Amino acid sequence: MLKVFKPNVNEITPFIYEYFLSVPSDYNQDDKKKKWPFLLFLHGLDESHPPIEKVLNHGPPKLIHAYSTNREGATLPTNDINLEAAKFLAENFVTCSPQLHQGSEWNNEILIRLVDQIQDSYNIDQNKMYLSGISMGKFSQIFFKRDKLS
Repeated sequence: MLKVFKPNVNEITPFIYEYFLSVPSDYNQDDKKKKWPFLLFLHGLDESHPPIEKVLNHGPPKLIHAYSTNREGATLPTNDINLEAAKFLAENFVTCSPQLHQGSEWNNEILIRLVDQIQDSYNIDQNKMYLSGISMGKFSQIFFKRDKLS
């Protein structure tokens, strides 16, 4: 599902992050006892700037999209996708894959607020929060606030 993260209006943040959000099919917002692992995936430079579908080219978003699409009856080519791994990720994690719209580096403050917003909206296990990325996204992990995600 495509979501748009918008910081509060009174803040002086000049941009937003659109993102793909994946929630397991048996996720139940009303079940507060069940907590879900969370994965934030940061793409590389080639996936920056619209269209948002570029985020689906690599990593967890690619796996989840392939699994979800094939589960819904459409046929996406899956010869380079491990569907077992894709199913595990899609059915066991709340996953957020934002897209960088401006500039050429991730803004840690905005990412932290995005994660906070998702934590407030979904039943996330605070002890199972992960950060992954490729290329520029992987590099950004070095500078991300360490006490937020593993």
